[in-house]
This record gives sequence, C-alpha cells and structure tokens, in this order.
Amino acid sequence: MFPATRKGEFQITLDTTIPTSEFDDALINLSAIQLPEATPTRHLVSTLFSITNPGDTGEHDIDLPIGNDLLACLIRMTSFPADDAVVFGLDDLRLLVDNRERNIVSSKAPELAGEMINRVKGTVRSTAAQGGLIPNTCIWMDFDPTRDGAYMVDTRGAARVHLRVKYGVDEAVFVTPIELRTI
Repeated sequence: MFPATRKGEFQITLDTTIPTSEFDDALINLSAIQLPEATPTRHLVSTLFSITNPGDTGEHDIDLPIGNDLLACLIRMTSFPADDAVVFGLDDLRLLVDNRERNIVSSKAPELAGEMINRVKGTVRSTAAQGGLIPNTCIWMDFDPTRDGAYMVDTRGAARVHLRVKYGVDEAVFVTPIELRTI
C-alpha cells in the first residue's frame, strides 16, 4: 500500500542489484488506479504464484498469504481430463488454517470447476460447455459463495494458511489467492 500522491508524483524504483541469472524472461506488470475524492476502506489483492512440480504425485501443501481475508483461490493446472484419460493435475483439495480444516475440507477438481460457472457472466450452465469462456484447466475454490463476506476466511493472526492438495500428475501449477485487504 503506497501513500497518496498528487498526479504525476508517484514513482516506483526497481532494485536491479539481484543478479540477472536469477531471472528467466522476467516480466514486471504494474497498474495504478486513480480514485479522485474517494476514500476506500478495502480493496482486492490477487497474486499469481507459480508452484513448481513437487517431484512426485500424492499429497503436498501449497502455502497461501497471511494477513487479509481470503475470498477465493483460482488454480490453473496443465492436466485435465481428455477423451483418453481421466486425470487431474490436482484433485482432492482442502484449506487449512493453522493445521485445522476450514471452509472447503475436501473437494474434487470437477466440483471446483463447476463453482466458477456462476461467477462468469454469459456462461452456459454446463461444465462441458464452459471451456470457451473459462479455460478447462482452471478450478475455483470459493470461500465467499454468498458474496457478502459471511464465509470468507480471516487469516489475520494465523501462523500458517495453506492448501493441502493431492497431485494426480507431477506438474507445475499456478495458484492465485484472491484476498480482501482492509486499509
């Protein structure tokens, strides 16, 4: 969170002292939003995490950020069922806060793929037909299904927040937690 500035005064400095060998096709994407006369008290935060393949299949943990309200997680896999095989990159997902199951205590990938249908305008009410609007390799863990904050997960004060997932395929995945930050 940056302090308020007048138009044209905001500056971001990139520290390039990190050896360039640490980056492989690095990309920096910055966005700025101007809200004249507004005094927002909350805003959404989403951060894309690239999770490398764990080295084998089976259960593994994926750590999530701590300190804000967790609304959802968008997860993108490489492997998803096809005509010749019914296999998911990730299956049987659950959320743990301080090693206690919360909200989604066990859910399969096909169920979570269906959760996203109601979030995207213009979707047909069929998982099979959603691929044109939502990539078939994406699943959605919704911790705020009523969109009123009643079920969002408060991670403030937690020592650890993570997903426990069962890898059906040893592959890299992308996880994007959607958080609500109170200013």
